[in-house]
Amino acid sequence: MMKYYSHDEVLLQQSLDSLMQLSESLANEGQIALSGVVWRLYCSLLQLQQVNVADNGKSLELKTQS
Repeated sequence: MMKYYSHDEVLLQQSLDSLMQLSESLANEGQIALSGVVWRLYCSLLQLQQVNVADNGKSLELKTQS
């Protein structure tokens, strides 16, 4: 089974920025546990910036075991 992944770097950065703001806002409001969840999501998605996409810059082929 083949799966394909593609991402828009601008949209990814905007999403990361929003998650960071949300995490900080929640922490300032004293909602530390929820802020931590958002922070972990931010950290997980941050790794997508390191993904090397195919030569055409549009997609990455992911192979999965079925």
